Amino acid sequence: MDISKFAPQKFKGDFKEDAKLWMFQFNLFAKASKLTDAQILEFLPLLFDEHALLWYQYLPENVKENKDSLVTAFDDKYGTTLADRMVAMDEASHRRQRPDESVASFVNDITKLARKANMPDQFLASKFMFHSLPDHARTAIMGLQEPYTPTDVEKKLRLSEGI
Repeated sequence: MDISKFAPQKFKGDFKEDAKLWMFQFNLFAKASKLTDAQILEFLPLLFDEHALLWYQYLPENVKENKDSLVTAFDDKYGTTLADRMVAMDEASHRRQRPDESVASFVNDITKLARKANMPDQFLASKFMFHSLPDHARTAIMGLQEPYTPTDVEKKLRLSEGI
């Protein structure tokens, strides 16, 4: 019996999909197909499309070479529910650096929220630059050349804070 027709549809990595349910379905398929870990590492990426394929492309090789690491990375990236992502997106969108808060603490908090909401790095960089920082901190990072990353912004902020 050709079981390949029972493979789950491609996973795009957008907000409409339930990643936990998709991975559950894939695991059922892998078990029924008696796929080894090595076969799963070869087959699973073929089911990624659009955002998920781009995410996979930039994973470190050591993650791509270990089934448990790959599944953990997938769950870390996509495993939150739509409701969780919406709450995190709302929190990240309204988060402001407090006057008594260090750059490191603010960056860690906003990065966790953005990752949970599955927001791209461009959101983080623009969040730091335009919306979340006090005026004096925003002034400190104005010299950055585009395209800039959250890491670029964080380094500049840390320098301005004297860390």
